[in-house]
Amino acid sequence: MWKVSWFCIICISLWSCKDEGSAHQGTHSNSKTEIIKIYNAIQDGNGYKHGDLLYVEKNIWNKGQKSETHYLNPDNSLKGKEIQKFIGNDTLSYGADYFDSTGKLLSYYRFIYHNSGKKTSSEAFDGSTNEVLRFEKYTYDHNGFLASKTIVDQNFYPSRKYVFTNDFYGNVTEMFILNENQDTIGKETYKIMQYDDEKQWLEKWGFVNDTPKTYYQRVFEPLK
Repeated sequence: MWKVSWFCIICISLWSCKDEGSAHQGTHSNSKTEIIKIYNAIQDGNGYKHGDLLYVEKNIWNKGQKSETHYLNPDNSLKGKEIQKFIGNDTLSYGADYFDSTGKLLSYYRFIYHNSGKKTSSEAFDGSTNEVLRFEKYTYDHNGFLASKTIVDQNFYPSRKYVFTNDFYGNVTEMFILNENQDTIGKETYKIMQYDDEKQWLEKWGFVNDTPKTYYQRVFEPLK
């Protein structure tokens, strides 16, 4: 059943940490740097341990709003950067720009929100041609946490859907990947090993078919 690139799961799973207008921020929400590291998982006797570092994501928060996301290679070199765009003192960004490591604009995004403040959809455009690349639609569970993300191509045809199961605190416990026919083509479940004092995950393992595949680590640091 596992037809999706395992490395794609690494990137997809980070969406559970991203703010789509609903994420729990708690007392970490003023000014901070959030660093997420993902390692592969390897067998260690009858158990398992994390192996090589695969991916790093760094989120910068200013006064409770996420302003930048840096995507880093394992050697800590910059792979890409997403900058949120705000108007005046608005607390919700109206869009974002994505740049490669050289500073070239690769794509840009426009966001649409419900009057509750939750992001309902986004549009992605090519940074050079302004061509529409895709649309994304979001839904939320009864606690306000991200429940699904559907990718729609430029012809308005749904191409992929990601469904998240959350615990009471907004931590993702399962992620399903569905194709254009709504068939499940991938699944990862999560075992959280450490929480902070607000029950946000700090360490967790990702399992595919009951086999550990990934180890996730998250830390919060004061914004410098």
